[in-house]
Amino acid sequence: MKRFIKFSPIVLVFVAIIFWGCPGDLNDLNSVSSVDNIVGTWHAVRNEGDLPVDYQVEITKSANSDSTINISNFYNNGASAYAYVKDLEITLPKQKVGNINVQGTATISSDFQRIVWNVIADSDQVTITMSPGQVAKRFLAR
Repeated sequence: MKRFIKFSPIVLVFVAIIFWGCPGDLNDLNSVSSVDNIVGTWHAVRNEGDLPVDYQVEITKSANSDSTINISNFYNNGASAYAYVKDLEITLPKQKVGNINVQGTATISSDFQRIVWNVIADSDQVTITMSPGQVAKRFLAR
């Protein structure tokens, strides 16, 4: 019995380290850090039909909420959209972007280097892939 009492504090410390010392995985990110990591200029490629459309968007934080973002030029029509970020997922609620009704979801890659959107624009299913940076000049000349 004395042996157990002698080693019990060591066992308790060891158990505490196991339960509280393990780092969380990337899916445990809070929405604020996800938003902070995607704010900026993004190169977007919209695939709908035979030819992809390249353009540039700007993601900014909303002044109203830490987990809301604004996306300028979301559908390459000069109009802005808003979306909600939770961890590595984005929800684009139904809204009018310019003259197009959109809604959808997106997944942010764990390294914050890609956002893949699945969007319903009017009645068409559209995929938009975004990566950090500006559109290459050859695309801007179109």
